[in-house]
Amino acid sequence: MLEMLLSCLQSSKKVAQAKEDLKMLENRHAEMVKLEKGITEIHEMFLDLSNMVNMQGEAVDRIEDRVGEAQMHVEEGRSQLREAEKKQKSARRKKFILAGIIAGVSLVVLLILIFTLL
Repeated sequence: MLEMLLSCLQSSKKVAQAKEDLKMLENRHAEMVKLEKGITEIHEMFLDLSNMVNMQGEAVDRIEDRVGEAQMHVEEGRSQLREAEKKQKSARRKKFILAGIIAGVSLVVLLILIFTLL
């Protein structure tokens, strides 16, 4: 009978130990689930960050393209301004030459008129 009592006590201790082990395992499982959830959230954050970096990279590429285009337009504008300055100088020179020719022709006509009237 004593042996039965001892065996019941040992069995009761084993049950208690098994229940305690079960609670520890359940707590570990809950912690693992919580950790998994945290890792999943971090993974999603990294995916979002990756998407943002890609979008910003595309925006930077577009900005770089626009800057390159602007630089080309500025260079074209400078060359057009140089060409316009050359043409303006040439036109001014031609105006002076034309004015000189008109003055010379006018002087010749005036001299012819003066000499024909005398």
